[in-house]
Amino acid sequence: MHAWKRWTKASALAVGLGAAVALASPPAAQAGSRNPGPPQYKVVPSWPKQLPNNWLIGQVGGLAVDSHDHIWVLQRPLTLTADEAGAAQTPPRSECCFPAPSVIEFDKEGNMLQAWGGPGYVPDWPATEHGIWVDKKGFVWVAGNGGGDQTTGGALGTAPGGGGSGQNFISGTPPGAGSPGQIKITVT
Repeated sequence: MHAWKRWTKASALAVGLGAAVALASPPAAQAGSRNPGPPQYKVVPSWPKQLPNNWLIGQVGGLAVDSHDHIWVLQRPLTLTADEAGAAQTPPRSECCFPAPSVIEFDKEGNMLQAWGGPGYVPDWPATEHGIWVDKKGFVWVAGNGGGDQTTGGALGTAPGGGGSGQNFISGTPPGAGSPGQIKITVT
């Protein structure tokens, strides 16, 4: 066999093996890769920890993370069926469960820190909870997208730290938002 044929076969084999190893390696192992691939998520079945008061979470309409890495969940208690919220029925249909308040704050470990809000909490509470945002000052802003929501295009905001008694709610447009139907995003 000629030397150039052996060299060509050896080169092709080396390139092929190198490509196979590179393709088989996970993205994180590819040093210097600018495109490591999509993030890999893992379900943590113990997060969040069990809620108190036999509370149950309905559809989630929003999620936010604040400057303390606390996770704020905006859930829709009215999406629970009568069977799911059996203890809240009149008369009760079962010993469990009750709808959780609409806004729930968790720490990174899944401990519930506070919960508040929901239908009837304040006069302008959204008919359909649809978005939550925590600004740099710690104000929590909740918006809705249901028919007749006063908060569509604006939001309900609380003082830093959450909802308290419901007396500290304001209606308006949160910082960074445009006029109704518009969103203004500011990167700082």
